[in-house]
Amino acid sequence: MKIYPTKVDIWLIIVFAISFLFSIGLGICAFRYSKGGGIISIASGAFLVFLILLFSPCRYIMYDNHLLVQAGILKEKIKYEDIINVEKSSNILSAPAFSLKRVMINHRKGFTLVSPKNRDDFISELNRRMRND
Repeated sequence: MKIYPTKVDIWLIIVFAISFLFSIGLGICAFRYSKGGGIISIASGAFLVFLILLFSPCRYIMYDNHLLVQAGILKEKIKYEDIINVEKSSNILSAPAFSLKRVMINHRKGFTLVSPKNRDDFISELNRRMRND
């Protein structure tokens, strides 16, 4: 078993931090004029934190016969024998990935985008496991 944590882009952390702080700050200011509006704004900031916790940990685990893509409670199992090819990608579609430096795994059921910290090592190891399957 080999575990690859997701790469996290710094700009994504900055966007989440600014959004969170803006929502909380706006909620505190709005609370003076409208308790409902303030609560909604603070709740939206709390929802951002909930989303981060919901999709953590985000990692990719290589077992003997399959790859497990995990984003919090969401999991996808991809058998090595079902993988057609693996390539680097910068696809912006929604994916269990916290970076735009991604890997596209084309398989029999479609494709899966992931963003391991070390893309080159991940691709090499995945190709090795596909050949040995």
